[in-house]
Amino acid sequence: MSYHVGFTGTRAGMTSDQWHMLRKRLASIKAEYGDVVFHYGQAVGADEEAALLAHEMGFWVVSHPSNLPNQTSVHTDLISEARAPKAPLVRNHDIVDESSLMFATPRTPNEELRSGTWATIRYANRTGVTVEQILPGFLDA
Repeated sequence: MSYHVGFTGTRAGMTSDQWHMLRKRLASIKAEYGDVVFHYGQAVGADEEAALLAHEMGFWVVSHPSNLPNQTSVHTDLISEARAPKAPLVRNHDIVDESSLMFATPRTPNEELRSGTWATIRYANRTGVTVEQILPGFLDA
């Protein structure tokens, strides 16, 4: 049986510390579970960076694209399986709903309204899915 992890992050991309910490945590998950499915929103920025890591580590990569083409990554070579495009907040809920663990790399260390990443963190918290926040600027990667 596969272990399912989800990812949410900013379209601005991850900081170097966030990238290194996510890489470390994904390697740990892969070592512990072996067969891991990685769910992400196929957005530009942090989603692309995280999917590349997951792909390189041999995860099964499931894309949950948005229905907004200007926010969607064109790097489809990383994708093992794709879901139908949906509105961003709806697809973010789908990612959480299919995951046992969520990784989040928000742009700021403080919760923001009108942020898809923070909205996804709030939804995961409400539904009981564990979220590991990898905040910018406070890491010891």
